[in-house]
Amino acid sequence: MKKWFFKIILLPLLISMHAFPSVLGDMQTFVPNTDGLDFITVHSSRPLYGDYLVLSQYLNFAKDHLLVFKDINTQTKMSYANELAEYDFSIGYGFTKNLSAFLQAPFLWYYNSETKEGIKINIDKGIHSLRPGVKYSFGDAEIPSWAMVASVDIPSLVDSPYTGVSPKPIFNFELAYSHRNDKAVHGVNAGIRIREPSERPPTQRMFPLDDQLTMSYGYSNEFTETSRWVFETIFSYPLEKKPYERADDASSLDLLLALKHRWWKNTNFDWGATIEPGVDSLAPAWRVFAGLVWYWKPTSSEASAPTQTVRKGPPARISPTGFRVTPEDSTVVVGEQVSFEFFGGKAPYQCEILSGDGQFIGKYCDFLSPENPGASEIEFKDSLGQTTTALVTYKAPSEFAGDLGIRPQHADLFEGQTIQFRAVGGKPPFRYGVIDGSGTISQNGFFKAPLEAQNVTVEVVDGVGRSARATIKVKEIPKPDKLIRLKNLEFDFDRATLTQGSKKEIEKIISTLFDLNIKSLIIEGHTDSMGSDDYNQNLSERRAKTIKNNLLDNLDIRDNQITAIGFGEARPIATNKTDAGRAKNRRVDLKVYIKK
Repeated sequence: MKKWFFKIILLPLLISMHAFPSVLGDMQTFVPNTDGLDFITVHSSRPLYGDYLVLSQYLNFAKDHLLVFKDINTQTKMSYANELAEYDFSIGYGFTKNLSAFLQAPFLWYYNSETKEGIKINIDKGIHSLRPGVKYSFGDAEIPSWAMVASVDIPSLVDSPYTGVSPKPIFNFELAYSHRNDKAVHGVNAGIRIREPSERPPTQRMFPLDDQLTMSYGYSNEFTETSRWVFETIFSYPLEKKPYERADDASSLDLLLALKHRWWKNTNFDWGATIEPGVDSLAPAWRVFAGLVWYWKPTSSEASAPTQTVRKGPPARISPTGFRVTPEDSTVVVGEQVSFEFFGGKAPYQCEILSGDGQFIGKYCDFLSPENPGASEIEFKDSLGQTTTALVTYKAPSEFAGDLGIRPQHADLFEGQTIQFRAVGGKPPFRYGVIDGSGTISQNGFFKAPLEAQNVTVEVVDGVGRSARATIKVKEIPKPDKLIRLKNLEFDFDRATLTQGSKKEIEKIISTLFDLNIKSLIIEGHTDSMGSDDYNQNLSERRAKTIKNNLLDNLDIRDNQITAIGFGEARPIATNKTDAGRAKNRRVDLKVYIKK
C-alpha cells in the first residue's frame, strides 16, 4: 500500500466519516490516546513518526458511571446501580515528522441499569460518536516538549444524558507537555472542551453539560525490560456550573494505574484500572480495561526506487545502480553497535533515522542502539543522491530465544581497554565475574582489561544458574609509527569537555593527520594523582573518548579504527609531588599507526 494513498485519501476519510451513526462525545472519561506513546489517556508531546500507521483497540468495563437526581428540581442525588462495557477503536497516521491525524470511535456493546423508585435510565447501544482530530508536535527535537491536540466529537445519539435531546458537535483543544528524565516520562495535558447543550431529555435524570476545563497528568517508568507502568490523574471541571447547583456534579476525577507491555517490536498490550478517589463525580466508581496498540509503516513503491523484500520489517529501498549497505537487517542486544559496509555508492555518505531511536558515530554511520528495546529504520544517501535503507532490531537480553549466551564470545583488547559484554537469552537477573586472569567487570558487563598482557575468561550467570563464558586476549600496546603528545589541551574543570582554546589545538592536530595514510589510532588519557583512583580512572576515560569523538567528526576514519583508553594515574611520566610534574602527567597521548 502506497504512502500517497494515506496522505491523499486517509485525511478526507477521517474528516468525512461523521455521517455514520454515532459514548465518546457524551461524558466518556476514559479516552485512550490515539498513538499509544508513553501513557494511556494522557497525550505525549512525542510525535507519531511520519508515514506510520497506528491502530488501537480497547475494551473497558465501568461500574456506576451515571449521575441520577431523584428530584431534578431540588437536585437530590440518589445511589443508582449501572454498568457498561465498551469497545474503543482508533486509527492514526503520521503525515509528517510533526503532524498526525486520527479518528476514534467508541462502541457501547453492553449496558445494564437497575429500576429504582420508578426510575429506569436507558442508553442505546452502538456507536454514539466519532472523533476526528490532529496532533502537532512543536520543534525538531527527537522528543519535543510541547504539542497541540485538537479534535471534534460528532455525536448522533438523541436523548443523551450528557448532550441533550439534539446532540451538537463538541470541540476539544489541548496543550500537551512532556518531560523525560532518564527512563521516567512526565506528561501534563491542559485544555478546554467546548459544548453546546440542548434541552434535557424527559427520560434522563441529569442536565446536559456545558463548556469544561480539562486537565490530566501522567507518569510512566520502566517496570521490566519489556514493560512500563503508568499512573494518571484525569480531571474535568465546568466553566459554568449552571443549571447545576454544585460544580462537583458536572465534574469528573479518575485515577488510573496501568501496565504497558511490548508483546512484539510493533505491538503493545495495555491493561489496568481506574477508580473515582473518594469523591462523587461523573466518573465511574471503577473501571477495568485492556487494549492492543499496533504500529505499521506502509512502504514506497516509486519507479525510481524498486523495493527489495527482507526477512522482517520495512523493505529496503535500493537505487537502480545497486547502492546498498550490509547488514540490511540485523538484530543486536540493546546498547550494541552496528557497523555498515557500503556497496555501489559514492562517498561521502549521509544517514538518517526514519523511525526508532539510537545515534550515529562518525562519518560512516556506525549505529549505536539505545538501551531500551525496539527497532530503527535507517536511510543512507550517497553523494549522488542514491538512497537505501537498513533495519536494526535491538532486543533486551531475555528476549533472545534459547539458552544463555554472551556477546562477544571472544575479544582482543589492549592493556587498560574497556569493552561491554552482554548476555543473550537466559533469565534475568544476570551476574558477571572474572573467573580466570585479572581485570574487573561490572554488573552491567563492562570489562576493564588489566595493565599487562594475558588471557582472561569472564562468565555471566543468569537467574536460574545457567552460565556462559567469553575469552579475552589482552595485548601490549605496540610501538606507534608516530606519537603526538597533546600537552596543551585544557578541559573544563572537573569535566571531559574541551575549552575553546583546546579545540583550536585539536584542529591543528587534525590538519597534520590529514596527510597520513592512517591504519589505526590509540588515544591514551592520563591524569595526575590528585583525587581517588576511581575518579581519575573515570576522568581519563572520558577525556580520551572526547578526543576520539572529535577525530571521528573530522577525519575520514571509522569508529573501529580508533581505540580510546583511560589509564588514570597508573602511568605517570613525572613525579606527582610537584605542580610541574603533575602538569606533565595530565596528558593525552595520540599513537598513530600507518598503513604499510
